[in-house]
Amino acid sequence: MEQQHEWLLDLAKISPEPQAPAQGDTKSVEEKPGKSSKRSPGHILAQLPFLKDLHRLQIAKILKCSKVKTYCPGEQVCAADTPSDEMYILLSGNLAVLDQEGSQVLTIDPVTTVGEFGFMTNCHHPVGLEAIVATKVIRISRSNFEQLLKSEPDIQTKVHRNIIDILSGKLISLRQRVEGALSRCR
Repeated sequence: MEQQHEWLLDLAKISPEPQAPAQGDTKSVEEKPGKSSKRSPGHILAQLPFLKDLHRLQIAKILKCSKVKTYCPGEQVCAADTPSDEMYILLSGNLAVLDQEGSQVLTIDPVTTVGEFGFMTNCHHPVGLEAIVATKVIRISRSNFEQLLKSEPDIQTKVHRNIIDILSGKLISLRQRVEGALSRCR
């Protein structure tokens, strides 16, 4: 495993609260993984449903398709109705989910994936994302990710199976909510 990506496999070293940018500093910071040991993601990544059953080295290969970016409060991660060229793993901070009109409809807390379905299906982002506080995100490039999946059939099979499992769970949950709502209307 390349040492520059090894730090990504140890989330225990991530500080729970991101450092706020210096006053007047409104630029986001994008970095290649491996530059700082105190910004470490890791074994928790393997517990994300998207990465379930992948081995440490397989996760490392996926993370080589990625960059870590820190967003300042109010900074846009992605806009609604734009191409889903990246998937995100929220490491720290919070993201606001914005509807088409720009109103916040939901808050996303770490550690979770965001945008994996549009990313996998090549659909546009149905909503926008904006940092609420200083927020650290792993951004995975679709083009690099697709190349990896073509060269690694085992990773491809596991990731696709995981996406199917996540999607079927969401459909079952939605069906139960709809049935519950309909039964209350009778």
